[in-house]
Amino acid sequence: CMRKNFVVMMLLVVACAGASASAANSWFINTSGDGLWSNAANWSLGLPNATNDGMIAAYAVNTNVTAQADVSHTNVWMYVGYGGYNGTLNITTPGVTTGTSFYLSVGAVAGTMGIINVGNGGKYQNTGGWVNYIGDGGTGIVNVNAGGTWQSALRINIGNASGNGTFNVAGGTVTALDMVIGNSGMGALAMNGGTLTTTGPGGIFLGVGAAGQMSVSSGSLVTTTDLNIGYSANG
Repeated sequence: CMRKNFVVMMLLVVACAGASASAANSWFINTSGDGLWSNAANWSLGLPNATNDGMIAAYAVNTNVTAQADVSHTNVWMYVGYGGYNGTLNITTPGVTTGTSFYLSVGAVAGTMGIINVGNGGKYQNTGGWVNYIGDGGTGIVNVNAGGTWQSALRINIGNASGNGTFNVAGGTVTALDMVIGNSGMGALAMNGGTLTTTGPGGIFLGVGAAGQMSVSSGSLVTTTDLNIGYSANG
């Protein structure tokens, strides 16, 4: 499996797939202080396994926790900012790779904020599963900086469920199947460098069920199909 380095300001919880965050979950609490996912002592209910490999939920704490994960998961539900708790996830070398049943929600539930920063050789890659939701009821922000890579085989949905989502590309490379900016919440894409490419038949939709904004001051924006502005709302 790939080694994954997380620098996080949050707690992690893993549960059965489809379970709620209030279920009996194993929290990453870094008891030993070594920050290693593979150390069972760092988990409130022991190391996640095939029976509880389902959800990783991120909750803010008052200290920075470094979680160096050496994980091979396919059924992972990850929330960065959930249930009234804010969370920040900084992805650095070599990054985070997820499997075929992956769900990502950044800023889930109203009143919460989630932030993901990718840079310095870090890579976020998901090979299948669900749409990537940025601002999924709450406030979600993704920053892709120099040396960072965001690679998704699925759609990036910025602004969902009355949330507020922002996707900033200041460097690095972003690849996705397609992108919706302003789905059922406010969405914004800002490019100040780097490269963003959509590879699927959908292209980029700006303003679907809510207002969407897009600004490109530098960098390269490439879509293999359409750029739909004001698709069914303001864009």
